[in-house]
Amino acid sequence: LKGDASEVERSAHCLKGLAANFNAVDMQAAAQAVEQHGRAARLEAASQLVARLESELEVVVEAVKKEIMGD
Repeated sequence: LKGDASEVERSAHCLKGLAANFNAVDMQAAAQAVEQHGRAARLEAASQLVARLESELEVVVEAVKKEIMGD
């Protein structure tokens, strides 16, 4: 991860809120874990969870696409 721990925490917090708006529980949990590691300045641990967060974000993006396209 690039940036400082507070930036990681802030970004993950925003993603956690986004996930909550979509009721994406798994994405919310992943973002919360990254947020907690950012708060504790454990950037290596946070970076290990980013792949999970990205994967969960993709699930949300695909669900939104299907909703918009009417599939």
